[in-house]
Amino acid sequence: MAASFEVIVVGVGSMGAATCYQLAQRGVRVLGLEQGPLPNPDASFTGATRAIRLSYTEHPDYVPLLKGAYKRWEMLGEACGEDLLQLTGALYLGEPEGELVSGARCSAELHNLAHTLHSHAELRERWPQFQLPESFVGLHENRAGYIYSERAVQVFVD
Repeated sequence: MAASFEVIVVGVGSMGAATCYQLAQRGVRVLGLEQGPLPNPDASFTGATRAIRLSYTEHPDYVPLLKGAYKRWEMLGEACGEDLLQLTGALYLGEPEGELVSGARCSAELHNLAHTLHSHAELRERWPQFQLPESFVGLHENRAGYIYSERAVQVFVD
């Protein structure tokens, strides 16, 4: 008898592997297709880590989705007994009204995310190794960090 699946995911990199994992957790019969071995060393997720952040600069509507993703990363870490999500904080540098800083600030303020806005003088004092244009400011987001992406894909696949 031929196997049947409710969902077929083409590409089992970080996104595809996570999709397969989440669907399987919900009892969905899912098949993941990948052109190479799992995890595939030629996939776009390769490299030990990938950045993750809550104060999404592109649009504040992403923040609720990201909060859910953070919870799922923490749950996955608990399930496999490893810390796959490392929160280190992130510093966004640029013009106060530039897309990067203003976008992060908008997301942080709208969703009450822990952050600190630093003037140019504060940046120079706290991070003297940076030689920044006088017009630059910085926004520090406390809960940004990185994911151990290669390890996460392996956990999803296992």
